[in-house]
Amino acid sequence: MKMAEWDTVPDDQTIVKTAEAVRGRGISVEIVDYRLQALDRVKEMIPKGASVMTGSSTTLDQIGFTEHLRTSDHGWKDLHTAIREEKNEKKRQEMRRKSVTAEYFLGSVNAISRNGELVACDRTGSRVGAYHYAARNLILVAGAQK
Repeated sequence: MKMAEWDTVPDDQTIVKTAEAVRGRGISVEIVDYRLQALDRVKEMIPKGASVMTGSSTTLDQIGFTEHLRTSDHGWKDLHTAIREEKNEKKRQEMRRKSVTAEYFLGSVNAISRNGELVACDRTGSRVGAYHYAARNLILVAGAQK
């Protein structure tokens, strides 16, 4: 693949075929056209009263979810803010461990291959454990550039 291709957004046909490949791996996929549509859809997916945790995600920041979680009256249990505001280091670490079992864990992936493989890694491993094993409901938001 030429380097110039790495910064080119795939065409609609490639996106649809890639989504089909991801679905073929047993993962639900929804395609939206705009950031606000993604934000609205994510908000619809999470019921009131649910515990919600996020991994650090530029994508969630870009669609406005991180800000919405932190500042809105959404009716969810915002575990991320509770952890950030906890002053006791031991308690904060325990809250982090438990947070990966949130009812809804949200994040993104680093890449999506054409054959439907999701690539996810991070420096500390604080979110990828929830992706594979712990979270009851996992919502991953990814842009077409992935």
